[in-house]
Amino acid sequence: MEMIKESLFQPGQPVSPDRFKGREDIINEIIKYFPSINSGNPHHFFILGKRGMGKTSLANFISDIAYKNFSMITAHIMNDGVHSIDELITQIIERILNSIKSEKWSKKIFDLLKDNIESVGIGGLNIKFKPSDDELKNIKDNFAFYLSDLIKNFQGKYGLFIVIDDINDLSDTPEFANWYKSFADTLATSIGNIPIGIMLTGYSEKFNKLYEQNQSFTRIFHIHELK
Repeated sequence: MEMIKESLFQPGQPVSPDRFKGREDIINEIIKYFPSINSGNPHHFFILGKRGMGKTSLANFISDIAYKNFSMITAHIMNDGVHSIDELITQIIERILNSIKSEKWSKKIFDLLKDNIESVGIGGLNIKFKPSDDELKNIKDNFAFYLSDLIKNFQGKYGLFIVIDDINDLSDTPEFANWYKSFADTLATSIGNIPIGIMLTGYSEKFNKLYEQNQSFTRIFHIHELK
């Protein structure tokens, strides 16, 4: 009997980095910027594709390369159902904190944030970030500086790579496009060297909607569309 080989790519079931195959051209186009990121030059990437095309699998694979090959702290945010920038920022900071909690040098960061974090789950294995409304507004207004301060405390690591996976719901209003453009401009012009890379994923029509809301938004990104 012939054996039928099932495709590794299945909608809603991302492929783990150790089983990922293909996409060599896009991978090479993205990782060629990582030495520049390590040197303190921010870069922004946008992965476009229909459902089931492997956006999350590719983002996982790039995150794995960032961690293993470029000694970066990584934070992968699954953005399903997130409609506000406040929720997004909270998720990003939580993922960063959970990514660094096993590092010896993370104690300094946790001491600085001790009033805004708590350990939850069995044995307190997960970190929750719970700022006040005023603190969260200040973080949102100064997010580039906030991330820069966190990265300055990284020891033996050469930057931060963030994946915001599934930007679709945030494209409904101009708020996100305007906020992200301001955030990216601050990273580029007001801070100096900051080793940070950010990857967004979403559907092409949602990306076009963000462009309509702020035509400068698309100029920020290295754009790659999955066929």
